[in-house]
Order: sequence, then structure tokens, then C-alpha cells
Amino acid sequence: MKTAAVILAAGLAAVAAQARVITVDNDGPADFNNIQAAIDDANDEDEVVVADGVYAGENDWFSFRGKAITVRSANGPAKCILDGGRRNTRVVFSEFEGRDSVLEGFAIVKSVRAVVCGVSSPTIRGCIFTENGLATVGSAVFIVSGSPRIEHCLFMGNTAVEYGGAIMWDYTSYARGEIVNCTFYGNRAYMGAAVTLGRQGRVYMSNCIVWGNEPAGGSLYQPADYGPYKPRLIVTNCLLQSEWTKEGHGNVVADPCFALPGYWDQNGTPDHAFDDFLVGGDCHLKSQAGRWDAGVGAWVYDDVTSVGIDFGDPLAPVGLESFPNGGRINAGAYGGTAEAGRSWFGGPVCETIMAGDINGDCKVDFRDFWFVALNWLRQEGP
Repeated sequence: MKTAAVILAAGLAAVAAQARVITVDNDGPADFNNIQAAIDDANDEDEVVVADGVYAGENDWFSFRGKAITVRSANGPAKCILDGGRRNTRVVFSEFEGRDSVLEGFAIVKSVRAVVCGVSSPTIRGCIFTENGLATVGSAVFIVSGSPRIEHCLFMGNTAVEYGGAIMWDYTSYARGEIVNCTFYGNRAYMGAAVTLGRQGRVYMSNCIVWGNEPAGGSLYQPADYGPYKPRLIVTNCLLQSEWTKEGHGNVVADPCFALPGYWDQNGTPDHAFDDFLVGGDCHLKSQAGRWDAGVGAWVYDDVTSVGIDFGDPLAPVGLESFPNGGRINAGAYGGTAEAGRSWFGGPVCETIMAGDINGDCKVDFRDFWFVALNWLRQEGP
């Protein structure tokens, strides 16, 4: 009887410990009507799912409170917007959060700073950062002594007065960060319009696109060694708007052929750059084999194919890229996602998936064997 009671108690504890899904909707039925209240109620491993809509105002900024939880939008960044109203920071990590604290799938707009990471190393995934600005440094993501992983994010039209129009690792922080499959387009700063690294950081940047930022020559910025301080921004397999002469390999200076380049509107004040805003801009990569057009909800076909397709690290998994995907991940925010541009092999797209045709070029040949051999016994995760 005693044994049965112990088993029953253990079973009840296991049920009680199951992760919950907590819902948020500011104008409809849900568990909570604001994100912070949902986070405060959450426990580690819970998931906070935010309904479509615009979340704005003084009460719609939120902190993770040190919790290992996922806060994500229900239907992606196009439908779930965190609006800073030109005043506030939207999201704060400041209590030693780790990679299992995840922010996913939001558009964060018009904040002085969109995200601040203080002594924290969260995961920021699948977000769009645009029109954030007026901060001196780090208008989209500002990191102080943290090592976040930032992946599949689009940074477009963010402005800083001095450094880090999009991302800034604080000048004295000790970082071990990662920036993977992100796109930086149309960001502005005095220096480091896309990414600025602090003195003690070591940040790995891969499979990214950096294009159309101002000034063009300083879109990535790493300060010089100074005494014991040896900053390292290691850039690999990225499409860049100017040559990166420091650490890294596999980079190319080339136009990524975005579906629709944007442009800066001076907002009627040509002498005051900080109220300018970026108009338009679709950073999906053009492809003769098919590019996803979210506006029409269908694949469209271009007359050119971006060099960014099949450009990423050959050892990186292609993820959700549709067939034909070349067996190699695309560069940029949409690489590895269902919206990645398809691979073009100079002829009609295969209508049938053939056994052994790894790269989708309608034939089984040595190239397919090369992809298999390259990933032989590969393991994902820890």
C-alpha cells in the first residue's frame, strides 16, 4: 500500500510539472490581456502564446524575470506587433536568462530600444526589428555582458546616433554571442550600422546578409585591440556590402537581389535624419525557381536568382526550406525557413522528388553524394 501511494504521488507530481501554454490577447478571450502578467504567472518550460494584434503603450513592455520560458506570437511577426511609440524599450532580459529563454516571432517597431539584454544570454528567433531608434547605441538589440543567440531575424530601418544601428554589444562587455541567418538592411549609425562589437567580445556571425546600410563601409564594426582587450567579430558565409578584412571566411561582396528594395523617406525634414523612416522593403531573395510572395500567398518566379541562395554554411541544416533547396541553406533571415527562395539549376523545376536527388536538380549524381558525405554521422544539438 505504501509503495502504491508513493507511485501515485510521483505520478501526480509529474502531471503538475507539465509545461503549460498560457495565452495572451489584449482585445479578446485569453488567460491574460497583457504579456507581463502571463510571464509573471509562468514557470520554467511554460510557453506564452500571444494573439495577433498591436501591443503598445506603457503597460506593454515586458521582462522575462529570469524564467526559462518561450514567449512567442501565435502567427508570426507580420501579425503580432510590439509598438514602442517612440518612447520605450519593449523587451528586457536582465536576470541571468539563458538560451532556454526564447523570444520568437514578433515585429518590434518604433522603440527607443527594442530589446535589452543585461548579463543575459537568451535566444531571439524569427523577429522583425524596424524603425527603432533615437538611442545613442544599439537601437534594435543592446547587449551588456551577455551572449545571446540571434537567429532568423530581420533588422531593417533602425537608427542609432553613434554605434550599432541594429545590434550593439556594449563596449566593455565580455560576450560569446551568435548571429545566425539574419538580414540587416537599411540601418543607420555613425559607425557599425548593422553590428557593433564591444572591446572584449567574441561574436560569431554566419549565413547573414548585410546590405544597404549607412554608411556602407562601416556597417560592421570591431574596435582595434587595446591592451588586454581583443574583440573578435568572426564573419563566415555572409553576403556583405563591403569587404570584411578581419576574421572569417566564405564571405562575398554582392547584391543579394532582394525582392523589393526599400527607400528612406525624409519625412519632410531633410536636415533632421532621425525622423526619417524606411518605406517598403521585401528581403526575400529573388529566384528563377520560385520566391515566396507573402502579399499574394504564393510562389512567384523572377528573371534572376540571388547569389544568397545555397550560399550558407554547407554544414548547416537546410531546415524547412522547400524542394528544390540545393541541399544547402540560404543566406539571410529566410534561410532555413519555409519562405526560403528555391534553388535554380538552369532549367525547369523538378515536378517529382527522386530518391537520392538530395539537391533537387532532377538527377542523381556525384553532387548528391557530396552532400551525403558532408553530413555523414552529423548530430544536431548537444
